[in-house]
Amino acid sequence: MRRNTNRGSKSAQRVNIGIVAAFLAGAGAVAQAKSAHAGGAVRCWGWNEYGGCVVPPDLGLCSAIAGGRNHTVAIRTDGTVRCWGAGEKNDSYPNCGQSIVPPELGPCLSVAAGECFSMALRTDGTVICWGDNSYGQCYVPKDLGRCTMIAAGWAQGIALQSDGAVRCWGYCWGNKGDGQCDVPADLGTCTMIAGREDHTMAIQANGTVRCWGSDEYGQSYVPKDLGACTSISAGGHHSMALRSDGVVRCWGYNKDGQCNVPTDLGPCTAIAAGHNHNVVLLQDGVVRAWGHDAYGESFVPADLGVCTAIAAGTSHTIALGVDTFALVASNTELAAENESLNAQKAELEKELAVLQSQRAALQDQLLAKTTALDGCQANNAALTAQVAAKSRGDSDSDGTIGQSDLYRLFLHWGPASAAENSGDLKAISRSVSSAIKTIKLSRRRR
Repeated sequence: MRRNTNRGSKSAQRVNIGIVAAFLAGAGAVAQAKSAHAGGAVRCWGWNEYGGCVVPPDLGLCSAIAGGRNHTVAIRTDGTVRCWGAGEKNDSYPNCGQSIVPPELGPCLSVAAGECFSMALRTDGTVICWGDNSYGQCYVPKDLGRCTMIAAGWAQGIALQSDGAVRCWGYCWGNKGDGQCDVPADLGTCTMIAGREDHTMAIQANGTVRCWGSDEYGQSYVPKDLGACTSISAGGHHSMALRSDGVVRCWGYNKDGQCNVPTDLGPCTAIAAGHNHNVVLLQDGVVRAWGHDAYGESFVPADLGVCTAIAAGTSHTIALGVDTFALVASNTELAAENESLNAQKAELEKELAVLQSQRAALQDQLLAKTTALDGCQANNAALTAQVAAKSRGDSDSDGTIGQSDLYRLFLHWGPASAAENSGDLKAISRSVSSAIKTIKLSRRRR
C-alpha cells in the first residue's frame, strides 16, 4: 500500500468552515429533531484534498463520527452509516472503496476509520469492514462473537467483545508492522480500545492502560504515574489518555508539540488523537486542539459552539455540535406543554371557585339548620318543663291523682302558702276534679 505524503499547501487545503447538517423544511425538520435523542450537526476542518471535510448537504443529524486518513464516517440518528471523502470510488489508492457503504449494513451503533478502510458495529453486535483489504483488515474473524466497541488502526481492525476480550486482525508484522495485532496474553478483561498507526491501546477493567506494538518513540511506554483512566486514543506515534479526574496525559512522539498538554486545559470528557495533533472536549462542551496545524486541523472554528462528540482523522478534525433543531423543538414542546398546563390550571381554579361557593352555601344551610335545631331543642325543653309542671300533681307516680296526691299538694303549699295563693289552689282543685272525672270516664268505657 502506498502512503500519500504530498498534502499540498496549507492555504490550498484549509477548508471554509460552515454548518453541514441538512436543513429539512417546515415540520420535517422539527420531526427529525424530535427523533434525534443524541443527534447534532457534523463539523469538519483541516486536510481536505479528497473532500473528507466536505460534509454531504443531505447528511442530516448524526449521533457518531470517525475519521480516517482521507475520509470521514458518520452514523445518522436513524442508525444508517454515511461516508464521504476518498474511497467513493474503488479503483486505486486512495480510492479503495472505504466510503462505499455496503447496502446490507443496516443500522449501526458505532463506526471507526483506518487508513483506507472503514468499520461499523451493528446493533446486533456484529462487526463489518469495507474498503482496502491488502492486509486482511476487512476480513473479520469468523469466531469474533458479539462486540461492544470497535477501533481501527492504520491497517488493523480492533474489537472489544462483550466478554471484555480484545481481538485484533490485519497488518501486524513486516514493513511498518510491529506486533500491533498481537494482543498480550495477560491483558485480561478490558473496557476500551484504541489504535492508529502502528500501536494499539486498551484500558483494563481496573482502569489501567496497556499498550503494545511499536514503541519507537515511547508511544507504548505507559507512564508509571498515569493512574486509572476512562478513555484513550492512539495517534500516529503518540498516545493520549483521559484520567478518571478529567486530566489529559500524552506521551510519545512530540515533534509538533502534540504531547504538550496546555496548562490551562481543565477537566475534559472526551479525547481524540490524529496523526500529529490532539483534540479534546471540555466539560462545558468547548473543543480544544493542539499539535500539528499545517492544514488547520488544530484551528478550532470560532463559531463552533457547544459540542457533544469529537473525532480525529490523520490530519483533519470532526466534531458533533449540539442539535439546535432539537433544542428549538424541545423548547417549543415545553412552551406548548406549559401553555396547556396553564389552561388546565385556570380550569381547575374555576372549578375550585365553584366548589368553594358551594361549600359556603352548604355552610350557611348547616348554620340555619343548626339554629333551627337549637330553637327546637329550646321549645322541647320548654314543653318538657310545662309537662313536668302539669304532671307534678301525681306525686306518687301511679298515673292517678287521688287523695294522697291532694294531701301532698296541700302539704307542699302549706297553710300560709295556701292562704296567699288561694286562686292557684282553686285552679289546681278544678284541674284535679277534671282529671278525676276523665279517669272515671275512661274506666267506664273499658
